[in-house]
Amino acid sequence: MKALCTVLATALLLMSSSGLAARAPQNVNPQAAALVDFQNRLQKYLQLRAQLADKLKPLSSTASAADLAARQQSLAAALRDVRKDARHGDLVSPVVAEQIRKGVDAYFRGKDASTRRAVFLEVPENLQPVINRTVPDSVALATVPPLLLNSLPRLPEGLQYRFVGRHIVLVDADTRLIMDYAQNALPPH
Repeated sequence: MKALCTVLATALLLMSSSGLAARAPQNVNPQAAALVDFQNRLQKYLQLRAQLADKLKPLSSTASAADLAARQQSLAAALRDVRKDARHGDLVSPVVAEQIRKGVDAYFRGKDASTRRAVFLEVPENLQPVINRTVPDSVALATVPPLLLNSLPRLPEGLQYRFVGRHIVLVDADTRLIMDYAQNALPPH
């Protein structure tokens, strides 16, 4: 089923970029269409980020850690400013959030209690996902297990899924900004 959705999503993406979308059949799988829409939203975000990064002062080839951190903060501030009206669901639509929840449920359904505990050891419980909030460097962001990543919609380079409380957040890896999230996607832990 996932392979079929991927094929349909790719076909829809190709049709929309070539102008054939107007002639697409009306009975398109809504989940596949939502995935295509999700990928388009992510690409638009990455294009925006690239445009804003191009406006920043270039780093020297021997940039210090302080220079890198300052650039990261400048880019995050520029993104926050441009996306000041961003809201939960702007990138992760309800249909995509439900697909994420189903993938998470299927992954954890086959895990024993000790494996579940191990996955959630580093999950920050006291951090609430807020769009455009920078995840503090002092907060460890729990990585999503690779087998679970395989059942989630693919993300382009530079974007990551992370666990925060019971939510799966979409984080910009360069700026550590929370871009959006799938609410209550993780089982109680």
